[in-house]
Amino acid sequence: MGYSYQNTIDYAREEGEKIGEERGREIGRAEGEQNKAIFIAQNMLRKGYDLKTVSELTGLSIDEVLALK
Repeated sequence: MGYSYQNTIDYAREEGEKIGEERGREIGRAEGEQNKAIFIAQNMLRKGYDLKTVSELTGLSIDEVLALK
């Protein structure tokens, strides 16, 4: 048998931590991209771009762009 119950638990915990770290990075990356899109949209609105153009170029919905006004 080679593996004990504790080894199995330790392995599962390590794998769970790896998965959690990876998901955390994915979530952080997505939040960063969203924040960047919002920052760009705010600048575009200040420069007078119309809502549709801001939405198309940033990937934000019209409602999200409207909320920035």
